[in-house]
Amino acid sequence: MLGIDLIQQLDKKHEVIGFDIDEVDVRKAEATAYVLREKPEFVFHLAAYTQVDRAEEEKEIAFGINVGGTQNVVNACKYLNAPLLFISTDYIFDGKKAAPYLETDDPHPINLYGNTKREAEKIVMDELDRWFIVRTSWLFGTHGKNFVTAIRRLAMEKDYLEVVDDQRGTPTYTKDLARALELFVDASSYGIYHITNKGNCTWFDFAREIIALTGSTAGVRPVASEKMKRQARRPANSVLDTKQFEEQFHYHMPTWQDALKRYLEEKAG
Repeated sequence: MLGIDLIQQLDKKHEVIGFDIDEVDVRKAEATAYVLREKPEFVFHLAAYTQVDRAEEEKEIAFGINVGGTQNVVNACKYLNAPLLFISTDYIFDGKKAAPYLETDDPHPINLYGNTKREAEKIVMDELDRWFIVRTSWLFGTHGKNFVTAIRRLAMEKDYLEVVDDQRGTPTYTKDLARALELFVDASSYGIYHITNKGNCTWFDFAREIIALTGSTAGVRPVASEKMKRQARRPANSVLDTKQFEEQFHYHMPTWQDALKRYLEEKAG
């Protein structure tokens, strides 16, 4: 979802080489060989296992992709001395903080997915000299399954939807994120950055906005996370503070509401 948008964004000004799982499995050493063969000047590492609930059962697969795969990509970057940008997640935090999370806040993941991404972050930070870690959240976009498509589908099947109202974060449009990520190609201010669309909401708020913008007649009811009985725990608050990115790169992301409207218009078109 993010990879396609990022390639399309970068391709306007740069020579871009992308590979997906049908070509190379990052868990295997051939991923390192592939990156070495292409000799990139900059590497974006987006490959990830992102099934948050399934990760609780498929632990080996999740760790193999998110941790082992990252190690392979890092090995290649280390050999080439190429900068790496690694995409991480808001789920490395436990959600107990009342305010938005800063890059300097201590990570404490409460689910296995978040744990794998945190372990991958450590590999990037410990083994490379030139690296960026970009934490983002609640991605939606044209080229993959996401919360927006799920709500639109359910709204056509049901009169009422039940959506959790005790988890707060920021929906982020992959096209907007891709534009922001392009800024890192020529940057040297290495470190961790939080990048999301502006504002925040609960999943219930997000669903209600989707319903309103699509003109659906389905109702939305707020429910507690406990009622959903999901396999993985989610942080109650995973809003990320994006000031560091904004000040360093002089770039401000649009609001999540604006992003959602543009995304739905594109889907309709």
